Amino acid sequence: MKKFIYQCINNAMCYFLLTANKMTKKHLLVLLLIIIVANSAMGQSPGLFSYQFVLRDQSGNVLPNQQVGAQICILKDTPEGESIYCENHNIASNPFGVARLLVGSGDVISGNFNNIHWGEGSFYLQSSVDLAGIGNFTLVETSELLSVPYALQTSRTSKTNTPMLTQEDIDNLEARIGEADFNTTSNCLNIYMGNGAWWELCGEECTPQPTSANAGPDQPQVAGVQTNLAGNIPVFGEGEWSILSGNGGSIAQADNPASIFFGQAGVSYQLEWGISNACGTSADQVMITFQPATNLFTITTLADPPEGGNTSGDGTYIEGTQVTVTAGANDNWVFVNWKEDGNIVSSDMSYTFNILSDRELTAIFHGPISWPTCTGIPIVYYEEQVYNTILIGNQCWLRENLNVGIRIISSQNMTNNGQIEKYCYNNLDSNCDIYGGLYQWDEMMLYSTSAGSQGICPEGWHIPTDDEWKSLEGTVDSQYPVGDPIWNGTGGRGFDAGKNLKSISGWSSNGNGIDLYWFTGLPGGLRWGSGGFIFQGEVGYFQTSNTLGVNIIDRTLGVGNEIYRWNQGVKSEGRSVRCMKD
Repeated sequence: MKKFIYQCINNAMCYFLLTANKMTKKHLLVLLLIIIVANSAMGQSPGLFSYQFVLRDQSGNVLPNQQVGAQICILKDTPEGESIYCENHNIASNPFGVARLLVGSGDVISGNFNNIHWGEGSFYLQSSVDLAGIGNFTLVETSELLSVPYALQTSRTSKTNTPMLTQEDIDNLEARIGEADFNTTSNCLNIYMGNGAWWELCGEECTPQPTSANAGPDQPQVAGVQTNLAGNIPVFGEGEWSILSGNGGSIAQADNPASIFFGQAGVSYQLEWGISNACGTSADQVMITFQPATNLFTITTLADPPEGGNTSGDGTYIEGTQVTVTAGANDNWVFVNWKEDGNIVSSDMSYTFNILSDRELTAIFHGPISWPTCTGIPIVYYEEQVYNTILIGNQCWLRENLNVGIRIISSQNMTNNGQIEKYCYNNLDSNCDIYGGLYQWDEMMLYSTSAGSQGICPEGWHIPTDDEWKSLEGTVDSQYPVGDPIWNGTGGRGFDAGKNLKSISGWSSNGNGIDLYWFTGLPGGLRWGSGGFIFQGEVGYFQTSNTLGVNIIDRTLGVGNEIYRWNQGVKSEGRSVRCMKD
């Protein structure tokens, strides 16, 4: 037989704690908790109290959304005593299998609930259920009420007051199970559940409160300059680390409870792990102290070339110290990146790190730049090479022919294998260094057929279209402006567009240009579809992203002053590539 132990609170609420044992019918249900709620707490009719249980089948499985009949009887003096009141209920369990009813509100079978004298003698609550709904009730259990429900006897006995205690008083209290005390520290009702555990009721408290924050143990002697934090994972709310004190520290991932924390040797830090949600914030602090460093390391900075700019941050530092080196470009020069042993370590002019060894860092500069660059983009660093930009009219171009990819021998055709491939004139890398690579049309387009595609250009750039070349030609020609019908023709066109776009050197047969717009067109030659090379030093062949049937539309700079437009180019031939800004 189960027993109920409860403590009644100011005519408002009585909590029953189940204290043991087996049900009389294992295949019906397991009673979890009975809550008696008085009128003023729940708005019930006088004398009613709530009874709730979990429905389970013979195997112990919860029965959600199950319609059942329930019969409740109040027995006097003994578990087999006189039934002084009985009633029936038709109820349904919720999606979690919990069923609830109000004792005193059912269809009365016998007795008068309001005439029960709760303060006189002992009482037992007998519960039965009818799962089939045919009026055949099966006894579940008979449970003794060990104390009189205060909310039900207020009209027959005098009232008592709930004790008003501080949190310190409650911590030192030798409480009885079911005892209720009002906590004046938290302004909450505390109910003792046994084994040192209290249940707290806080009226209209926001729920769920954020998970109580735990920043982990203090770390008083950390070797090195980094450590892993040990905050707890929030169940309710979002966590975030912050630094309350200590200089030069940084948190890798502020929302990660186990984030790496970087500090400085010999410095102590106080960090806070806060967990917040709509109901508030819980916070906890941790102290972290890094051991003092005894090693000294040297930082040396260089500028390459020296005339390109200046550097700062050289010196000798204690191991683990946070160091910042800074580069500044001179007029007409551009900072590219920081390198160490030939490897890029940062693309920021100010590079910050914790020193753990001697280091020699070189700031790479590019220049001097004496032409009109594209606004905010003087250079583009792509595939470990620096490309200048040039603004011609309203178009932004790369000033050099593209030189990216792995060189293959000219007897091979390029393939769609996920690797950019290039030809170098006469299969010599040195020619690619001067003139750029030569590319078949499909490879250049990365096997797209859409005019204006990015192709093998840097992100934010694309292979220029036929119309974009026409705009360039009309911009640089002194006689035929943009939109002139001459640019729609084929063969040699314009008056001096070719001369103005060609470089001032490198052309044979007196074919040098004047490079009036700093386009610096070079005579890179052509790779024949059969695999041979021709016309380096004499002709520059440039791709467009347009086709005409199976052929391509291209541009050619020769020894004359015109620029040539052809629409019979072969895709398998290798040509030079320029990129244009999107």
